[in-house]
Amino acid sequence: MNGIVAATLKKKCVPECTNREMEIHNKLLPGDNGGMRTSSSPQKNTGPHESSVEAAGADGREHELISAVSHELRTPLTSIRGALALVISGAAGILPDKARELLAIALRNSERLVQIVNDILDAEKIESGHMRMQVQPVALTPFLEQALAYNEPYAEKFNVRFKLQSVCSGAAVMADPDRLMQIVTNLLSNAAKFSPPQSEILLRAQLEGGKAVIEVEDRGAGIPLEFQSQIFEKFAQAPNSGAQKREGTGLGLNLSRQLVELMQGEIDFRTEIGKGTVFYLRLPIASQPHSEVM
Repeated sequence: MNGIVAATLKKKCVPECTNREMEIHNKLLPGDNGGMRTSSSPQKNTGPHESSVEAAGADGREHELISAVSHELRTPLTSIRGALALVISGAAGILPDKARELLAIALRNSERLVQIVNDILDAEKIESGHMRMQVQPVALTPFLEQALAYNEPYAEKFNVRFKLQSVCSGAAVMADPDRLMQIVTNLLSNAAKFSPPQSEILLRAQLEGGKAVIEVEDRGAGIPLEFQSQIFEKFAQAPNSGAQKREGTGLGLNLSRQLVELMQGEIDFRTEIGKGTVFYLRLPIASQPHSEVM
């Protein structure tokens, strides 16, 4: 797996590893005596073929380690998030205002951690070739309406408005509906984060060159020229030119690009400094039966 992903996971997880996580680590990275490799482990001379085989094996173990630890983290984090949400809702009684405020901060942070783990797991599945896509016809109009309703909390959080500007009546695309929702959610949430308060974010669809094009247009500051070539890289974070802190894992656009490509589509953007940015997807128009691709 990409070293950046591994480094990020280790940075976030290793200092607080549980015995269970260390047990997984020891099992997946055995040394000569069944323990962890150390600098004193015997070394042997190997040729190019043996070295490449060993490198492939080490890479495979790294994939397994990242996946195993991420799964181990996701379960307790999900439980913590659920418990916090219940307490905030008043299930355990009325809370003082200060306690509610502190718990709300804890809930937001737990949700962000869950998102980080989910993004790392998705990246791992894609890189290891284990991402399963259920590609099927997806009717654009009801899908886009559902996407706006689903993402309304982002609009409220950042004090912006989402508007469905145009649709392709009766048109459908070939896509995995859940993964397509993940992509559109990422684009809408990014647009909300980087748009000024009270601004309007447009969602639209059109047919163009035998493809269906879905666009999300914001009224933000635009993407700086020096950052444009990095926008779809892992852990890329645009310079924070505004006063508000913009949360995110930096994996969203990279995952979106890989997911779109798995659906035989493409993603790109156009931007103008001081006026805003349009991210757009091009997807095949539905003309084939339900299928599954790996």
